[in-house]
Amino acid sequence: MQGTPRKRFPSGSGGGSGGSGDGSLTPRTPSATHPHDAAAAPCAGPGPAKDPASAPAGPARRSSCAGAADEAAPAPAAPPLVERSIYEVWTERKRYMLLCLMSFATFLVPFSDTVYLPALSVIQRELGTTQTLMAATIAVYMFVVGVTALFWGPFCDRWGRRNTLLISCSAFTLFSIGCVFSWRIDMLIAFRALQGAAVSAMMVAANAVLADSWEPAQRGKAMGVFAIPTLVGPIVGPLLGGGLSQMLGWRATFASMGVCGAIILVALLIFMEETQHHHVLKRLRNAEGDSAVMAIREHRDIQKPRFRAPWRPLKYLLEPSLCIHTLLTFLIYSTMMSALIILPSTLAHDPYSMSEALIGVSNLSLGLGCLFVGPLAGGWADAAARRWPASHSSRLFPGLAACLLVYPLSTLAYAWCFQMKTHVAGPLVASFFMGGAICAFFPGLMSYVSIIKQQTAAVAGAAVQAVLFISGGVFIQVTPPAVAAIGLGWWITILVGVCLLATVGSTCAAVGALRAGEREQLPLSAGAAEPAVSAVVVPVVRGAIKGAKADAGAPGGGP
Repeated sequence: MQGTPRKRFPSGSGGGSGGSGDGSLTPRTPSATHPHDAAAAPCAGPGPAKDPASAPAGPARRSSCAGAADEAAPAPAAPPLVERSIYEVWTERKRYMLLCLMSFATFLVPFSDTVYLPALSVIQRELGTTQTLMAATIAVYMFVVGVTALFWGPFCDRWGRRNTLLISCSAFTLFSIGCVFSWRIDMLIAFRALQGAAVSAMMVAANAVLADSWEPAQRGKAMGVFAIPTLVGPIVGPLLGGGLSQMLGWRATFASMGVCGAIILVALLIFMEETQHHHVLKRLRNAEGDSAVMAIREHRDIQKPRFRAPWRPLKYLLEPSLCIHTLLTFLIYSTMMSALIILPSTLAHDPYSMSEALIGVSNLSLGLGCLFVGPLAGGWADAAARRWPASHSSRLFPGLAACLLVYPLSTLAYAWCFQMKTHVAGPLVASFFMGGAICAFFPGLMSYVSIIKQQTAAVAGAAVQAVLFISGGVFIQVTPPAVAAIGLGWWITILVGVCLLATVGSTCAAVGALRAGEREQLPLSAGAAEPAVSAVVVPVVRGAIKGAKADAGAPGGGP
């Protein structure tokens, strides 16, 4: 780029000096100095040299020229802020470490639910109680897990994930010791309820940690990996519980819960850090200053969390984007629990007459189905979301296919094989496919909920968990009298029929959202933050030219 040419002044004019009469430029002389040059003249040259000996004693005076130069020099520019996402605060290694730690903590939920199942008949005889009260030790546990999740969700959002996990893990360990020393059935039921209240927080906080640290595009994969220890729990629980009960007595099964709780507590104390986004921004501000917070892309969407009324999360489940999908989740989970609760008593009597250890081994089939499919299901959900990006509900498609085809057939085969007292291999093979179908659906559903409810991930996850466990506990209590009245086969057939209707409704809702091209977002309420995860649907204008301005009314865009 060329500079602006100097203006030529005629001879004798006051506009400048050094010009000749013909208007041509001539070199300047010291006697004809431009005013601007005159102002800068005192600092233009070094001047005559002075004898150092003649300089006055005392501190050297800084020349006015140097001070003027310093004042004129611009301040060094601050390094530009590198914008990044809140999810990039954690390295990939740190995210996987948090994922493994949360999976390990959540292992306690299914483990404590299944570890003593092989010993139910033994506990019933030793405590002199009934089968209905023994079922209550499971039903009350699950009911309390669901109810207290409504409290733990707001608590976890307000006071942080780490504090919630440490409190709940410590309490779970103590209550497990209380179960060991229970000598009456009412005492055992009470400590099981307290166990459920403590362990409930682990599932809530773990889901929230994953929502904090994994971006939506990879959350399905994280949920799949997260499911592995959760799905190993139903396998390890009965296997370990059957062996411990047969060798050391049924109290050893509850002692194993306390040992696992203590190990997880130590791991949390050493490795767990706070991941709630508001607390992460505070940590960044204290460590690196306000500029680090301003560089976070989502910092305007992250609000200070408040403790909300525990029953408010249930309103999320009534929203159109969640209602039918969560209803299907409750139904398939409750049907599975109804099918599993009769397994120990059925195998303990004729024609099977299995020992506690063998009853524990029989639970392997369902757990292996979950273990085989669970890690893959998260990747399937992410792949479906990439294939059909117009709606978040597209990540439900792989699980819905399993619920339409595999789950009904396998569950019916499981129930009717036991009803007709076939060889034990029949219902166990069916339970393998039943577990796989359920675990094909859950990672997609939970990642879907955490994405559309990003800023209240703990509360939304708690709402799902609450109704999930409450409905499971109710069906566990209802199933024994229902089976006694109409038989296992017909009872499960009724439940499977209702599940099929809900699956069809959920599929229609997901397809409808996809066709509409909608992106479900968190509805704004008074004081609520805007959703951090949203999508903009850009209409394609027919005949648009690449590079043209989209808005003709924008400045420079034409009339």
